[in-house]
Amino acid sequence: MMTFRGGLAGLLIVGISAALLQAGCGGGGGSDGPVGDPGADPPPAEVTEAGRVVQGPVAGALVFADLNGNLVADGDEPSAETDADGGFELTVRNQSRRLVSRGGYDTLRGRAAYEVLAPGGAANITPLTTLVALADHPDELKARLALLLPGEDYDTDLSQPQGASRELFKLAKGAELLIELFDGLGIVQDAQHRLLFRLLGGQVAGLDPVFLNFDPALVDALGEAAALGCRQVAGVGFTCEDPAGMKTAVVQAAQALLERIAALPSPVSEEAVETALVGLARDPAPLLNCVRTGFVELQQVLVDGQEISSGAAVPADFASMEILFRGHNDFGVEKSYPGATVTLIIDARQSRRQALIEAKGVKLTLSPDGTPNMVLDAGGQVTLKGRTAEGITISGGGVAVPGTLLLQDGRMLLDREQLEKAVKARFGILPSNLLVPGEYVVQMRVKGLPLADWAFTIRVI
Repeated sequence: MMTFRGGLAGLLIVGISAALLQAGCGGGGGSDGPVGDPGADPPPAEVTEAGRVVQGPVAGALVFADLNGNLVADGDEPSAETDADGGFELTVRNQSRRLVSRGGYDTLRGRAAYEVLAPGGAANITPLTTLVALADHPDELKARLALLLPGEDYDTDLSQPQGASRELFKLAKGAELLIELFDGLGIVQDAQHRLLFRLLGGQVAGLDPVFLNFDPALVDALGEAAALGCRQVAGVGFTCEDPAGMKTAVVQAAQALLERIAALPSPVSEEAVETALVGLARDPAPLLNCVRTGFVELQQVLVDGQEISSGAAVPADFASMEILFRGHNDFGVEKSYPGATVTLIIDARQSRRQALIEAKGVKLTLSPDGTPNMVLDAGGQVTLKGRTAEGITISGGGVAVPGTLLLQDGRMLLDREQLEKAVKARFGILPSNLLVPGEYVVQMRVKGLPLADWAFTIRVI
């Protein structure tokens, strides 16, 4: 359980104070060759990469040009943050690259976005561009998609007002379904998702457009990718015991999804698709019979003891927020996941202020009955950050950072009064009237834990 006392004001102090007290500055770079050397190759021309990140529209994501193929946003690689509609623009050297979108939240479904990629030059970044970007032979897969989806571009903006074909959405939402089902088994890391995308892309590349009955072929491709993923995906605390059963469970889920989309008139909008999919069981429960696994999932969010859903209105003077989790453990013995990082992000959409609370050195333990317990290990530390500047780092061993943050018994406690004292001691000021009415996005991102990233919104009134 995670508890935040005193509302979001205490959290936003960090980001706002840092922004008030520190300004950023740029740095220089090296040259492309000796000055005046007539034999030196001219530098590559600059081009603009612009488009949208869509799974619905993804706001607040980091988009970067991966120039060296390491899938890390290095300091010399151009990057940008997506706007409220998922839009981005960055200028890059005209060289081999992939575009990577990481983080952010799906504004259509109110959930955390997963990583998606695109080849350089793609018009947008979507689940379908991810299949191509991760393919062993991208050009061949693009050509196959052109035959499977006549009249459609593989990098179509799925959220465009004029909509797209049912077949385009079947493939895109089928890929999303595969990722979501494995998320529910604790397979939540970006590298694991990339493997699933790559396996699905391989299955799609093998479809024969001449003798193709689209829906059954796509359903089978999704099922086969799931069976292969069950065997190949790497993760602590995950054992695949029934790949055939995994395929059957995913095929059944995919059939239900495609039937909902098939009933819509074409062209169809993404909003209409998601409306049609409301109530559809994208539930991993049937897959649990095929694996042995241990993971944690979000159970509910409470404000002043009352459960809220994403988009709920809360008063500005609310006293506490609790985030409750439940665990799952098939192994019959205690499972531990040490050395994890948990980051809580509070994003004020109306002002674009942001505060982050990052806990490193987190250890999750699942008892044999699945009860979760999360603590800071002996080397754990907590850093409070703003959007543009470091804030306060508080280090301490054991389960607690005294006075400011407590991680114990599956419960994370942030005390507003102690946070205010820490910020004032660090910066010498304590801004007032920080929690203004408007929409706030609360996100959690994790590394090293079998817990899917999540996001929800609240409206402060």
